[in-house]
Amino acid sequence: MDQELSKKSTSSGGNPLTKDRFDLISKAVAIIGGLISAIALIISLQDNTEQRARELRWNQAKLAVELEDDMFINDPQAFNALRMIDWGAYDYTIKGTEVMITRGEVQQAFNIDKNNELTPKSVFIRESFDRLFYRMGKIERAVKSKLVRFEDVYSPMDYYVPFLRSTHGQVLIPYMEQLHHTDALEFIKRFDIKENAGNRQPFLSQTVTKRGNTREETTTGSASRREEPPGRSRQLGRSRATIEPVISQRPAKEDLVRKVREIIVDQLGVDENEVTLDASFINDLGADALDAVELVLAFEEEFDIDIQDIEKINTVGDAINYLRKRISEK
Repeated sequence: MDQELSKKSTSSGGNPLTKDRFDLISKAVAIIGGLISAIALIISLQDNTEQRARELRWNQAKLAVELEDDMFINDPQAFNALRMIDWGAYDYTIKGTEVMITRGEVQQAFNIDKNNELTPKSVFIRESFDRLFYRMGKIERAVKSKLVRFEDVYSPMDYYVPFLRSTHGQVLIPYMEQLHHTDALEFIKRFDIKENAGNRQPFLSQTVTKRGNTREETTTGSASRREEPPGRSRQLGRSRATIEPVISQRPAKEDLVRKVREIIVDQLGVDENEVTLDASFINDLGADALDAVELVLAFEEEFDIDIQDIEKINTVGDAINYLRKRISEK
C-alpha cells in the first residue's frame, strides 16, 4: 500500500527536488537572457552615439573646408587681400588698368585719418580686405555656434594672421573697429590666445566690444560700405551701412513665428507652405551645412542673440522655441 501511495505521489506532482531545480534553472536563464538583452541594447546605443558623433565630426570638417574655399577660391576679392598680406608688392587690375600695390600702400589705405582722401587704389584695397574680414567673421560665427572646430580652420590662417599683426596691426585695429568688423577681430584674437603660449606680443591690446546696433558712416565712396556676398536669397549680413536698429522689445509669439518663417524662406529659397513647425531643416527643407551657417547668422543678427548650441535645432519648431527662450533671457 505504501508503494502505491509513492507511485501516486510521483505521478501526480513529480519529484519536488527536480521541480525546484527546474524552476531555478528557468529563473537563471531568464536573468541571463535579460542581461544579454540589456548589454545588446547598451552596445547598440553606444554604436548609434558613436555613429552620430562621427557624422557630426565629418560635417564639421566638411563645412570648415567649404568656408575656407569660399575665402581662398570662390571670392577673388578676399583672395586679393590675402595676397596683399603675403606679398610685398603685386600687380592687380583696377578698372581695367594693371597697377602695382605695395605693402606700404596697404598700410596707408587702412589709415582712418585718410577717409576723405581715398584714391581708387585705396578703395580697391579696402574693399578687398572688407571681403576678407567678412569671410573671417563668418568662420568665427560658425566656430562660436559649434558648427565647425577652430582646429579645422586654424591652418592656413595661422600663416596670414602673423603678417597682419606685424605689418598692419597699428592701423588695422582702428580700421576694423570703425567698420564694425567685430567677428573678424574675434577670429584673429583666437590666434593670439593660441600663440601667447610662446610669449608673443598680443595683436589686440584691448577688448573688442560691440558699439551699438547701428553703424556710423565713416568713409566715402565705395569703401564706405561692406559689400556682402552674392547668394540665391536675402544677403546674409545686411549691409552694415544700412543696418536697421535691432528690435528693442520682445516680439509677440505670432511675430516671432512670422519672422522666423520669412528668414527660412529667404535663406533656403523654399516655399512658405513647406515651412511647417515639424519640418526638418535637413530632411524636409534640404538645408546643407552652409545653409545652417547662414540661418544661424541671420537669426543672430535679426534677434541680436548668440546661438552656441545649434545641435538642439533640428526642426522649424525647435528654432522658434529656442529663439523665444533666448530672447526672453535678454
